[in-house]
Amino acid sequence: MRHLIGCGRYDTREAVDALNALYRNQWRLLTNLFLPSVKLANNIRVGSRIKRVYEQAKTPLDRLWESGQGDRHKLQELRRSMDRLDPFELSKAVDRKLQGIWKLESRGPIKAAHTPYVPAAIKRRWHGLVPQRIIRRCCFQRATESSSG
Repeated sequence: MRHLIGCGRYDTREAVDALNALYRNQWRLLTNLFLPSVKLANNIRVGSRIKRVYEQAKTPLDRLWESGQGDRHKLQELRRSMDRLDPFELSKAVDRKLQGIWKLESRGPIKAAHTPYVPAAIKRRWHGLVPQRIIRRCCFQRATESSSG
């Protein structure tokens, strides 16, 4: 989903619900019923190079149907829904929902996580186990807290 929504933060309940609704409904149907993908069938070594051979492009529904796995009744139901749905309308619905989701992106400052204070006795025990930059950061933070307050 990251390629759809970008790298923004969606940490409100409303944004999470909108993302879940998109993923459970339109996006799931669009990708599983209408968007074919290729699978790597074989690698063939030709001298020092490797030639990749791919299977024919198929949708995930077609692959599951051909494998013989899965509940046939549910697969037939999905095939009927594929006949009823229009992939272009489904794609437009995904785009409309994404426009609404992008408006829900959190734009506030990110709060830094609290770094715990490390007592001197533990620092001596950790020496060699924990990178020194972490120990220095903990000590520096404690020193600045002591001097400021």
